[in-house]
Amino acid sequence: MKIILSLLLAACAFNASAEIIVWKYAEKISKIGGGLSVKTSLTGYLVFDTATADLAFVQVEKVRGRFHVAFPDNYTIKTVSNGLGVSNTVFAFKSTGLGGYIAKGKNVPVEIGILNTFNAPKSLTFNGGDSYDRNGENFVEESKGKLTFDKTRTQAAQFNSRDFEQTIEDLRAGLVEIGYQQE
Repeated sequence: MKIILSLLLAACAFNASAEIIVWKYAEKISKIGGGLSVKTSLTGYLVFDTATADLAFVQVEKVRGRFHVAFPDNYTIKTVSNGLGVSNTVFAFKSTGLGGYIAKGKNVPVEIGILNTFNAPKSLTFNGGDSYDRNGENFVEESKGKLTFDKTRTQAAQFNSRDFEQTIEDLRAGLVEIGYQQE
């Protein structure tokens, strides 16, 4: 009985901590302007701290062997319900120009740790665009993609008691270890 009670108390203490959720993402970007039309692809991770609502993108450009860690600061997070018991998480990002980007996904219980679930999207779709001026040239950028819950990295963060910054550092170190350079 003492063992079962100890396990239950440990699980409750574990559930009280901040949860870190990691999603993998793939993005297609189309840029037009300055006399050019360029298409690029990015992959990477979105790291989200459920306690502080902090998030970071670890953006990987495989072709160039480089990655960049971005900490957006102009975003909102909303839960939107359809009235039929279904809710969606929506991340809305204001761009630096005239546009913005939205990611949304249906909330379901996801396994973020041992005996620990959290209502969050298993996948999100995103799209958006921006129009901006750079050195007197007009540019248009369009982006679309998908984020997919990364159960392995999310559970590793919980199991190893990693916080937001430590989780980002783990991803960064893993990329450097396999030969990527940070920009």
